[in-house]
Amino acid sequence: MLLTRLVRPLMLVAALGAIAGCATRQPTSLKPTAHVSPTPVWKIEVGDVIKTKVYREPDLSGDSPVSEAGTAYFPGLGRVKVVGLTLDSLQVDIQTRYAKLIIDPAVDVQFTRDVVIYGQVRQTGIITVDQTTTVGGLLAKAGGALGTGRDPSISLVRHDGVVYALPRDARLSSIDITRGDAVYVVDSDFFLRNAPSFGSLVIMAQLITTALSLVFIVAR
Repeated sequence: MLLTRLVRPLMLVAALGAIAGCATRQPTSLKPTAHVSPTPVWKIEVGDVIKTKVYREPDLSGDSPVSEAGTAYFPGLGRVKVVGLTLDSLQVDIQTRYAKLIIDPAVDVQFTRDVVIYGQVRQTGIITVDQTTTVGGLLAKAGGALGTGRDPSISLVRHDGVVYALPRDARLSSIDITRGDAVYVVDSDFFLRNAPSFGSLVIMAQLITTALSLVFIVAR
């Protein structure tokens, strides 16, 4: 009879121990981290906006969206094929072209890109970013994360459905993000975020249950 009375408390202790082990286990990310290049990897695409500033020549400065034909308009130059060029290549090309029109031109060329962000952020939709915007900067432009906002999971969702984790401090231009991709933000799971606390509580419950079981057995 004593053995029978011992079985149920021992089974309960074993079960609580198993739960404690699961609760304190560190979560494993199944998403690979997106490759971050030491230099910008973006190439100009349809829909990007080229921003040109020619110093001392305000009439030659302006913004132009990249058309479906892959061209952008530059004052004094007309339409120029830009799709597929890196920012450095475009800078050299436009500088060379303006050098044929004016003496010693000082030209600065940049471009912006629309990135889709959705999930648990205050402003979902399209956010315009430039070459210097980081992943964290994109999140800030979207008004920040909902939920606790302490450590949201930020992912790159490609148009083919493949998902990569995004480092918060990485520049977007150093990651291969193309048209049709999107950034997804979700608050870290509450249970996993508090797993160490849950584990401590379960272990405490295990000890109390064991002690009470022993007291009950001795009293019988």
